[in-house]
Amino acid sequence: MKVKDLVARLSKFDPNLEVLCATEDEGLVGADELVRFLDIQDTISPVEGTPGRDDSGAFTFSFGSGPGTRKILVIDVTSVF
Repeated sequence: MKVKDLVARLSKFDPNLEVLCATEDEGLVGADELVRFLDIQDTISPVEGTPGRDDSGAFTFSFGSGPGTRKILVIDVTSVF
């Protein structure tokens, strides 16, 4: 998702609503949970590196600069509220 796409989606809602992230991803959700909620932290920053996939198909990211790298905006989230 691009920043402009996220901004466009969020602009359709009341700007005073609180925002939480949620996932049902089995790799992040505990055995006793159906969903895990994540709170957005103040840290939102661009990083440079190379995104990819490992042998199991899981997302990977290698930080660094140089040929083949790109800038990506990272939004820090936490499960601790």
